[in-house]
Amino acid sequence: MKLTNSVGFFNKILFNHLYILCTLSLLILSCSKNEFSVNKKQNIYSTNPISSLTSSSCSGFTLIKPEVDFLFLWDNTSSTFFINEQSKQALNNTIALISTRFNYHILMAPLVGSGNNSAYLAVENENGLSTSAKSMVVPQDQASQKLGTFPTSTVSAEDGLQRTYDLINNNRSNGIFRNKAYTIVVLMSNGDDIIFNGSNVDPWANDQHLYAMRDNFVYLRDIILQSEQFRFISLVSFSACQSGFRQNYTYKKMSGLIYNSKIPSQNDQNGRPYPDSYDICTTSFIHLFDGINDGIQSSLLAHIYDAWPISSSSGLTFNPSKIYVKKNTGAVIPEVSGPPGPGFKYLGYTTRNTRILPTPGEPFTGHLIELYGTSKVNYPECLVVTTETPVDYYGYVQLQTKPVISTIKLKINGVTISQSTVNGWDYIGYKENQNLKILGSNDYTPATPEFNKTGYILKVYGSAVYNNGAVIDVTYDPAGI
Repeated sequence: MKLTNSVGFFNKILFNHLYILCTLSLLILSCSKNEFSVNKKQNIYSTNPISSLTSSSCSGFTLIKPEVDFLFLWDNTSSTFFINEQSKQALNNTIALISTRFNYHILMAPLVGSGNNSAYLAVENENGLSTSAKSMVVPQDQASQKLGTFPTSTVSAEDGLQRTYDLINNNRSNGIFRNKAYTIVVLMSNGDDIIFNGSNVDPWANDQHLYAMRDNFVYLRDIILQSEQFRFISLVSFSACQSGFRQNYTYKKMSGLIYNSKIPSQNDQNGRPYPDSYDICTTSFIHLFDGINDGIQSSLLAHIYDAWPISSSSGLTFNPSKIYVKKNTGAVIPEVSGPPGPGFKYLGYTTRNTRILPTPGEPFTGHLIELYGTSKVNYPECLVVTTETPVDYYGYVQLQTKPVISTIKLKINGVTISQSTVNGWDYIGYKENQNLKILGSNDYTPATPEFNKTGYILKVYGSAVYNNGAVIDVTYDPAGI
C-alpha cells in the first residue's frame, strides 16, 4: 500500500513535468516571428564619390581645329622635275603635319592647265563639299602619288598668278575654299610669270601685272573670302642655277607683297630678305617644305586666348564652383569676379570667340572660363584645368524585398534615421525604375543622368537627403509573400 502510493506520487510529478515542457514548447512555437527571426535582410550600398577630371590643353588649335585651305600648284612645265620620290615624301610630311592641327582642305593642281583638270583634293572630312568637289577627293595617304598623274605641259609661258586666283575663286561655291578660313597658296616653279615685249622682258608691263594681281588677291582675301590669313608662299629659283631654270622675280615679289599687305602684319618671316619665298637652288627636295611647315606653325599657332573651353556638353558635367586652373609653368590662376585680373571667371554655357590675337576667332559653344590680365594664354603656353563632378542628391532608398515596415532600421553614414516626414523616411512601396536622384534637398524633381532602381522604396526628407559618397545601411524583416 505504501509502495502503490509512492508510484502514484512519482507518476504525478512526471506528469506535471511533462505538462510544463509541453506548455513551454507551445509557447515557443507560438511566439512572434519578429522576436526570433533568422531571415532579417540587410542592404548596404554607397553612392559614387565626387571625382576630379584634369585636362591639359595648349594654345594653338589643340582645342579647336581651324579651317585651313591649301592650294598646292606644281610646276609641270619641265617634265617631272618637281615630281620625284623625295618631293612626294616631303608633301606627305607636310600633309601629316597639317592633318593633326587643322580642319584642312588641300587642293593639288598642275601649275599650267585649265580649271580643275587633273586636280586632286585631300580633306579632313567632306562636310560642306559639293558633289563635284567630292569627286576630286583622294585619301590623305594617296595624295602625293597622284602628283605623278599631272600632265606635262609643253607651254613655256607661265601664268601662275592668274591661275592661282582662278583656282581659288572658282572653287568657292563647291566648298573647297571657305569663307573666314586660313588660305595658304604654295606655288613651285623653276620659271616665272613674266610678260615679254618680243623676246625681251617688259619690266613696266610686268610690274603693272604684278601689282594688279596683288590687288586682286587682297580683294579676294579681305572682301570675298574674308580670310583669317592669306599667304602666297613661293618655292622658286633665286638664280639660274641649273639649265632651264629662270631667276625668279614675279612669284618671289608677290610672296613679299602679300605677306606685308596684312594689317596687323604677320611677324614669323621678319628678318628674311624675301618673306614667304624659298630658294629651290639651295634646298633639297626632302626639305622642300621645311620653311613652309615652320611658317605655318609659327604664324598660325602664335595666338593669344582670353577664353578657354571647359566642356562642350550643354548639361553640367562638372561642379562650376569647383574649377581649378593653372598654367603648365605651374602658375596658379585664381578665380576672380572680373577684370582686370589676373585670374579667371566662369562664364557658364555660351558661345564666344576664344582667341583675341592675331585676330578674333575660333568660336566655341559650351562651358567656358574668361581669362584676365597675365592669365591669358599665349602660345606656346598650356592650361591645366581640374574640375570636380557635380554634387548629386538622392531622395530615395532602395530595398530589394518587401519589408515589414515596423522593422525597418535605416542608417545613412552611420547615423540612424527615424521614420518621419521631417528629416526622416517614409515607405512608398514598390516602384519600377525609380530614379533615386533629385535636384536638391528640397527639390524632388528627377535629376539626370538618372540613377534608376527597381524595388521597394523609402523616401527621405530634409537632412536625410544624401549625396555623393554616402553609405546606406538598411535592415528589415521581409514580409510574407
